Amino acid sequence: MIETKVFDNRVFLIEDGKALLSTSKEKVVCFDDSITSIGPSFMEGDLSIEGVILHDNIEEVCDNAFLNCANLKFVVLGKRLKCIGQCGFTGNKALRYVIFRGYKEWYLQITKGEPFESVGIIHCADGIVRTINAK
Repeated sequence: MIETKVFDNRVFLIEDGKALLSTSKEKVVCFDDSITSIGPSFMEGDLSIEGVILHDNIEEVCDNAFLNCANLKFVVLGKRLKCIGQCGFTGNKALRYVIFRGYKEWYLQITKGEPFESVGIIHCADGIVRTINAK
């Protein structure tokens, strides 16, 4: 399982002790615990973000929420997520890692269409899900 760690104002993605990716903490979007839904087109087209971390209390990502965030490199999805809307994370060619803190079976139930057009593998708590884009 890939995990996130914060060191010296940077966010790292780490898998089995191996650092996979790093970015400035200022370029990672995190949400307050009171947030339960990310609205339609919330950060659509925002070129400043490189990472999104959705805590476990977020249940929904609406349509186009992170559409065309061209510099987005990773997304961490909380295990209570119930729905990812159409094009929730599409148009993000730099996106390399999608981590879902829940199980594969849960992930397959929360998506509408293919919300991660350029990612072929979703890393879940109990293994990986290969999407239609998997090579």
